[in-house]
Amino acid sequence: MPRPPVPTARAADRTRRGALQALALLPLAACVTPGGGPLATEPPPDYAGAMRQVLQTFGRDLPGYQFRGTPIGNFGVGALYLDDLGDPGLQQVESRWFLGGPQTWLQPASAADRAQWMSRLVAEGSMGSVNLSHGISREVHASIGLSVLTALVGSAGIDYSKGVTTVFRADEARNRRLNWAEFEAALAAGRIAPAVAKVVRQGNFIVAAADLLLRGYQAEISVDEGLNPRLAASLRTNALLPQLSSASGGFRLAERAQGQFTAVASEPVVAAVLFKRPPPQSKSWPDGGGRPAIDDWPGAPISPRALRALDASPAAGSR
Repeated sequence: MPRPPVPTARAADRTRRGALQALALLPLAACVTPGGGPLATEPPPDYAGAMRQVLQTFGRDLPGYQFRGTPIGNFGVGALYLDDLGDPGLQQVESRWFLGGPQTWLQPASAADRAQWMSRLVAEGSMGSVNLSHGISREVHASIGLSVLTALVGSAGIDYSKGVTTVFRADEARNRRLNWAEFEAALAAGRIAPAVAKVVRQGNFIVAAADLLLRGYQAEISVDEGLNPRLAASLRTNALLPQLSSASGGFRLAERAQGQFTAVASEPVVAAVLFKRPPPQSKSWPDGGGRPAIDDWPGAPISPRALRALDASPAAGSR
């Protein structure tokens, strides 16, 4: 496939400025109320596209994975949802559709017992270090920077592109996969929360079967205070706070030198998720047991607007 033409600096600046203005108008929370709410307006896919380019440096096409539209969120491996979320004609999202992740649906136990179960439920392997020195354009760094700045400041009255340079870094990419045979063992042992176990046995769910995780995620942000004093002042104020966070993640912000800021993710960042649903015929099987291996389940594409709305819900606060 031919590579697209490289935009001129002026055209790229106009593109970034337009994307920032659109992103700045998006609410960072309360996209959905506990009882339900309308879907959020879909922003430009800059961040998701940038993450796809970053992870494709590993030489994989990553079929079926959906790339997140924000660095803040909880859609990690093992997250379970009612299958209402996969309705292609969805007009609103209800936070109750999020059933939780392993940190909430695994029944309480001692720390050692939970750690043992988690090691059985989730297999994790390294994809290697993230090398952004080759093959990643300035536009990719800028797109990631736009989303990080929006998460940090979230003000529609600030121009995030004027006098701003961003460099994105990450130490390692990891692939995590849910072991469904071990999940069924936990289900049989009564280790899954009753409300979640009921839905799973009925087969009316969607699961994050795998994800791609970035460790050591950070953005180095340089702001020319002569050109953009409002952004510099806002970042400087936020740097005095211990942590900037949403329902399920956050950044630590520090000013290394005047106008030189570093935003470090407080937890590994989920960049992409593979959603699946059980085969339709398995819904009639007793207790939901004996389903085929999760690798053979059909994919369950979820609209980015629906994901964003759930991600902003206060009920969705656990990975």
